[in-house]
Amino acid sequence: MTLPLDAVTASSVRVVMTARPETHMVVSEIEVLGVVPAESGDSTLSSISVGGTPVTGFDPAVTSYEVPSRGKLPGVSALAADPYAEVAVTQPAGRDRAAVITVTSEDGAATSTYRVTLTK
Repeated sequence: MTLPLDAVTASSVRVVMTARPETHMVVSEIEVLGVVPAESGDSTLSSISVGGTPVTGFDPAVTSYEVPSRGKLPGVSALAADPYAEVAVTQPAGRDRAAVITVTSEDGAATSTYRVTLTK
C-alpha cells in the first residue's frame, strides 16, 4: 500500500493497526521513503570577521586578505556559505600574524583555504 504524503514534514512516523476481533496481525516490514537533498560540495565562506568586525569587501572567491591591526592580536572567525560545511580557524599567534581558515564541504570532496594577514 502506498500512502502519498505530499507537503508533509515530520520527524517521526507512528503506524497504528487494529486487528479484527479474535484475530491477530503480523507486520514483517514497514518502509518509509522520502526525498532528501544531496550533500553539498560547497566549501566557500559567506563572511570573515576580525575582532568581531566583518572584513570589508569580502568576496568568497578571494582567498587572501590583509587587515590592519594594532596591539593585541584579535580573534578571527568565519562563517561557511553552507551551514553543514566544517570551518577550522588557526588563529594568529606570536610573530605569525596570519590566520588560516580551512573550509571542508559537507560531502568532504572539496576544501578551500583562506588566509587573513594582520598588518601593523
